[in-house]
Amino acid sequence: MDATPGQTLLDVLAADSLPPARARLLSIEVGRLVSRLTSHRLHSKDLKPSNLLVGPPAGEGHAPPLTILDSDAVGSPPAHALLPLILEPYGLGVLPRRTVLWRVIKEWAWHEWLNGNDDSGDEFTGSLEDSPRPIRIEIARRAWRELETLVRAHGDARPAHNPIADRPALAPSVVSG
Repeated sequence: MDATPGQTLLDVLAADSLPPARARLLSIEVGRLVSRLTSHRLHSKDLKPSNLLVGPPAGEGHAPPLTILDSDAVGSPPAHALLPLILEPYGLGVLPRRTVLWRVIKEWAWHEWLNGNDDSGDEFTGSLEDSPRPIRIEIARRAWRELETLVRAHGDARPAHNPIADRPALAPSVVSG
């Protein structure tokens, strides 16, 4: 990990210093990453923000690269592919704004649907831009409701080990510019 430039996604969330444009790009990239893993039948119960390294931006208008740090838990899927990404920051009190979460969920849901991973029964073979907006939004809303239910049912979301508690004050984020 020390050889790869960047910070964990949890550190980025805890620093709360992402400009809106970078937060948008990063949230889209996180949603796409989880969908890509699912489309290849790769599941991680431990794909949480402290296990995702956010590299420096590749340039203006480009999402920073993401690196999975801990893939030991690859195997059977969690209750929802996005659940580990939400539980850790929620339990540590560093959950991003709802608009950022919505972008992650929306991006994931749309890619799931377009890649045929969505179980809604809706079929679509065109591009993301051609898909009917009401259908795309309903898929994301359904995912949001499912995640809310799973987080509530989970109970205490505080992780056994707090990866940000023993760290000195964070330096400015490499993704904040």
